[in-house]
Amino acid sequence: MMQTSPVAIESTPAFALLCFVLAAAAMDLRQRRIPNRLTYSFALLGLVLNGFSGHWESGVMGLGFGLGSTWLLAMAVPGALGMGDVKMMAAIGSLGGVGFAAHVLVVGAAFGGLLALVAMAWRKRLGELLRRTWALLEAVVVAARSGQRAILPRAADGRTEMLPFGVALALGTIWELWRGVA
Repeated sequence: MMQTSPVAIESTPAFALLCFVLAAAAMDLRQRRIPNRLTYSFALLGLVLNGFSGHWESGVMGLGFGLGSTWLLAMAVPGALGMGDVKMMAAIGSLGGVGFAAHVLVVGAAFGGLLALVAMAWRKRLGELLRRTWALLEAVVVAARSGQRAILPRAADGRTEMLPFGVALALGTIWELWRGVA
């Protein structure tokens, strides 16, 4: 059996990842926030565990990738992500390494999109979601051409509905642990 990463489902970092994402997702669902105490603790644990196993570079690079990539996304599209999501992704990177974090970010974004579609269909607002998605894509293209920041389109009633992205990141993490990718 070929090991493709320092993270395997039987490993301590993988078990810590699973515990972390389940706790973070539960808190994000219930409180709409992911506490710093949780994210910082698991980010530090990831650095320590990867350091002891000889993969400290992977933990540091994963932490940096997770933090940097989601922070850039949060800054590019204000209101799309909270800083708890950014710190959650940093902890995932710290525990799983940079390759694992990259996979989780992509798969988590796909799960986030799927959750958004389900939520909007459930609320009978799928048409509005599609119009707002098109408006967001237009805003991103215009912003990229002009060098300005994209603005997240608001719902017809003037508010932006937030989905707990920590749940999507947890689903992405669980998916990638199950697949054994990274």
